[in-house]
Amino acid sequence: MIIEPVADVVLLAGGLGGARLAPILEQRLGEGKLVVVVNVGDDFDWLGLRVCPDLDSVCYGMAGIFDDERGWGRRGDTSAVMQYLSSLGNQGPFYLGDHDVALSLERTFRLENGYSLSAVTADLAARLRGGGAAAVEILPASDDPAPTVLRLAGGTRMSYSRWFVEGNAALPLAGVDLSTARASEKVLDALRAARTVVLAPSNPVASLGAILSLRGVAEAVLAAPQVIGVLARSSRPEPTGQPSLARRLRSQDALLAAVGVRTDVVGHALLLARWTDRLIVDQVDRQAVQTGLDDAASQDRPRGHFPASFPGSFPASFPASPKAIRMRNQVIGADILNTESLGDGLASLCTGPA
Repeated sequence: MIIEPVADVVLLAGGLGGARLAPILEQRLGEGKLVVVVNVGDDFDWLGLRVCPDLDSVCYGMAGIFDDERGWGRRGDTSAVMQYLSSLGNQGPFYLGDHDVALSLERTFRLENGYSLSAVTADLAARLRGGGAAAVEILPASDDPAPTVLRLAGGTRMSYSRWFVEGNAALPLAGVDLSTARASEKVLDALRAARTVVLAPSNPVASLGAILSLRGVAEAVLAAPQVIGVLARSSRPEPTGQPSLARRLRSQDALLAAVGVRTDVVGHALLLARWTDRLIVDQVDRQAVQTGLDDAASQDRPRGHFPASFPGSFPASFPASPKAIRMRNQVIGADILNTESLGDGLASLCTGPA
């Protein structure tokens, strides 16, 4: 089923959330109606290469080759480069498949020759899909370095990527510093023109927070006619045998706790409610989320219960806006684990009356 939209939709996403949700939204909305803005706070340099894990995941997802079972990388990728590096004594914590290495090589070469990350991403995404113009525009949130830096309990500062991979998302955190680099002009133009902005079911701090903290993004999102947030289901299958998924869940809880937000689904909802008009949650969570939002509204608390020390664009002192104080989001129940059904419902909200 293709729904003809009346205006464009912008999806803000990390790697996994974008790789899973963007393709189904493209199918429902139609070609050229979706722009995906992808987190770059996780980007890092490895052996001289610029690696952009979230951008790569979304590009793979739009090309139909994302490894959904692992939750990252290209399906069926090989590991000859990593195996040979290991034989040479390089036992570093990062793992890239052979296709990941090739993509990072080409990206680095073009960046060093003066191309912007946006331009490089557009061309590589099109080539991954077989050439020609890409049906969905995939934009890095910023063309400038915008790393997410974590403050560890012992006072050490560490990039999010190192903490997530080398530290196994287990080192105790004292705080999070989100970048306030300038969002790219393409991103800001897309947000200003959007009829609907969607916040993907991505890590609310490391992915969504890292995008919203960039200069210009928060104002553009708050000015959008409609903002819809999608929450991951609270009761998820135990990630037995899936260390990557277990690490993602551990990372989300640790980051929420580090910024002073409760780590259950209600805390996640309160975090997104600062920005949204509608929240799509799993049916099993709908009543708890609705009660939590109503309670927060009745006590006249700022959206999200943010401590004054929260970095980036999240503090309670954020510039006044009707959305910044209104807690009465419409809470919509859905089957979050059914991507097809979720895509239908989300597309209908994106194209119907705001």
